[in-house]
Amino acid sequence: DHRGTREWVQYTFPEPRKFSWVEVYWFDDIARGGGCRLPASWKVQWLDGDTWKDVRLTSGSYPRKADQFNRATFEPVTTTAIRLDVQLAPGLSAGILEWKYGE
Repeated sequence: DHRGTREWVQYTFPEPRKFSWVEVYWFDDIARGGGCRLPASWKVQWLDGDTWKDVRLTSGSYPRKADQFNRATFEPVTTTAIRLDVQLAPGLSAGILEWKYGE
């Protein structure tokens, strides 16, 4: 239960795959008195060799809306790993209900 920190979660694949979008459905229980809220910010990164790089967005921004999938589109990358880099809101945690990705 980390609060207000920078966190990440990743998928790793045995073979390179091509990606051009992700969708994240954030868990938000603040209305029920819980400690999870939408993150302060988030971004998608891809593994290039041994270096994590930010994707180049084509959607303009990373949306942060409750009760729906938040879609970010970006220039296609081919990689064996992709991750979400998330800055939690001050004093709060965050959670992912579902994370989708595709070409």
